[in-house]
Order: sequence, then structure tokens, then C-alpha cells
Amino acid sequence: MKKNVLHIILFFTFAALSGGLLFYTSQSVQRAEDELYNIQVSVLKEKEAIHALKAEWAFLNSPARLEALALEYLDLVPPDVGQIISDASSLFESVPVLQDSFIEENFHEISSSELKIEKEAFSSVFVTPRKKPIRKNAVIKKRFDTILNEIIAGGVE
Repeated sequence: MKKNVLHIILFFTFAALSGGLLFYTSQSVQRAEDELYNIQVSVLKEKEAIHALKAEWAFLNSPARLEALALEYLDLVPPDVGQIISDASSLFESVPVLQDSFIEENFHEISSSELKIEKEAFSSVFVTPRKKPIRKNAVIKKRFDTILNEIIAGGVE
């Protein structure tokens, strides 16, 4: 009799645990389905937003609209027949070349006194940058450079 009672208690315990596990699993599935539904709704909303943005982009880039804006704001006109050339080499014929005599007449070397005056005039306007403080990295870099130069020269193996 005690064995039967023990079996019945174990059976009901197992049934209760199985029921609890089944309930937990069904709730987990329900939460996952709700989350999936919310994600599908948000994907649908994003697709609608993308569709609206594509339609707006198509409207903004329509050739008729762009042409109207260009006519209104840019004052562009089609080129005249006289403005079109068939040979590009004729473009360089009209460019003047500076001769040495022109350069000598119009430009002169700046003397050191003139340069000093100009430097003093600009020093009140511009702030000269400070030198960076020497840090350990700079010392290490100098050591590395000297070792590298010795290796290149063949002094260190």
C-alpha cells in the first residue's frame, strides 16, 4: 500500500512538473510570437517609409522640376553657336605667356628688411604656435632612429 501511495505521489508530482513546464513553454512561445508580430509590424512600417522616401526622391529629381529650378535660380542659357569650338588647340593660342622682362619690371625680390617689417606687421595678427614639449615618445623615437641608422650603415647586427 505504501508503494502505491508513493507511486501516486510521484505520478502527481511528475504530472504537476510536466504541466508547469508545458505552461512555461507555451508562455515562452506566446511571447516569441508577440515579439515576431511586433517586428513584422515595424518592418512593414519601415517598408512604407522607404516607399514614401523613394517617391519623394523621384519627385525631387524629376527632370522637369530640376529644369524649372535651374531656369529660376541659375540664369543659365544654352550656348550660342559662336561659343562652340571644334578644335581645342585654339584655346591655348589666346593665353598670354609672361615674358622675363615683364616679370623683372613688375616684381622684385623682397629684401630682408622689408621681410622683417612685414613679419612684424603680421605678428600682431597671427599667433605663432608653441613648440610641443618633448615627451618620452620623442626620446624613444630618437633612439629608434639612431639604431635604425646604425643597422642601415651595417654597424649593428
